[in-house]
Amino acid sequence: MGRKKTYETYLILLKMGEIFIERGYEATSLDDLERETGLLRGSLYREFGSKRTMFELTLKEYLKRKPNSNMTLDLLLIGFQELSARDRSLRTFLKEWYDSQCNSSVSELLGNRLIERSKILNESE
Repeated sequence: MGRKKTYETYLILLKMGEIFIERGYEATSLDDLERETGLLRGSLYREFGSKRTMFELTLKEYLKRKPNSNMTLDLLLIGFQELSARDRSLRTFLKEWYDSQCNSSVSELLGNRLIERSKILNESE
């Protein structure tokens, strides 16, 4: 019998979101996720599966809990930019999400967020 879980899954996913946003998907290592969540690698794999699955679960958690936040937009952008071209399953999920948005300004919203993330308009940094 395994040890009792001492963490809330959704809190770990929210923390993973912060890491993916800070570093991007490709630059986020399992060591980063282990260090920042406080979970051992085996626990991460057991609870969440692969790094790719960790990202998908994180994105879904943010869409559920914080659908209109900049952090959710950031995760969507990471999914579009870094994963969707080579990951058919995630591409399908992102397309379904995009198609479900009745608001025709979603492209503008994502574009504006991309510009904000790039910091090209913020001359003080």
